[in-house]
Amino acid sequence: MIKHIKIFKFFVLTIAIAVISLLANTAYVRAEMIERIAAVVNEDVITYSEINDRLNLILASTSIGDRAELKERFRGQVVSQLVDEQLRLQEIAKENIEVTEDEIKDGILSLAERNKTSYQGIMSLLEQQRINPQTLRRQIRSEIGWSKYVRDVIGTQVRISDADVNSELDRLRESIGKEQYLVAEIFLPVEGKDDVNDKRILAQKLFSQMIENGAPFQQIAAQFSQSASAAKGGDLGWIIEGQLNETLNDVLTQLQVGQLSTPVMDDDGYHILFLREKRELTEDTMPSVFAIRTRLGNERLNKLAQKFLFDLKSSAFIDLRV
Repeated sequence: MIKHIKIFKFFVLTIAIAVISLLANTAYVRAEMIERIAAVVNEDVITYSEINDRLNLILASTSIGDRAELKERFRGQVVSQLVDEQLRLQEIAKENIEVTEDEIKDGILSLAERNKTSYQGIMSLLEQQRINPQTLRRQIRSEIGWSKYVRDVIGTQVRISDADVNSELDRLRESIGKEQYLVAEIFLPVEGKDDVNDKRILAQKLFSQMIENGAPFQQIAAQFSQSASAAKGGDLGWIIEGQLNETLNDVLTQLQVGQLSTPVMDDDGYHILFLREKRELTEDTMPSVFAIRTRLGNERLNKLAQKFLFDLKSSAFIDLRV
């Protein structure tokens, strides 16, 4: 009898060890799956867990909702964003551009203000959604560092002459009496013919989420737009009738205040415009010389930065495994 009990105990112990081993191996396999490499960007890697964290961050911060279907819809765009982000971080590191902890905290505070919450509110949201805080910190570090890079490195190539400013002043004076539009945008650049359909589908999906599900424009712009205005929720400021290219101007002049345009494509990519206000251009609402010089400089700088990133991406070693 005693012998049988010992054999039974040994059998139970053996089963327990086997189960523990199986669970440990399963956990290890799951960890391996989560940390599998999704992309290689030059000497750096992007993991599946980073992609999932960014997807969860986007869904949480834009109020789109946490649905598997939406995650799959936006996965490709998120991978592209993370690749661009990694390229930016590499250039920032090469130039020894520092982003301080205070600057990152200020960036999180700005995000909190756009979402009508507090710093702690953002941190609590990340904890509730089981999102690694580093994914938000990385995004903000990239945005701030790239802004410094564009200003300090690419910006040295931009020159706005007095003749440029005077020409713009003359154009504005001739436009007195025309409409001015306070506009925000979402811009998705098209990188070659193979990218046209992907960006068209993404633009339509974002438009649908805002129209049908009430996803907030500012947050969508901050997460998806690829123009410099994304950091300000897509805000372009006051635009005078005829200031944008013909395609966008035609769309803008048809919008009512508070209305969103359907996605429209021009030579650069897809745009979604949001008309916030409009007024007539008068002597009193004419921009100052300083404002004109700043706007012209920013427009040229943004075009140079987009071209630089495109060239950077074209010459980089990028191995996508998703």
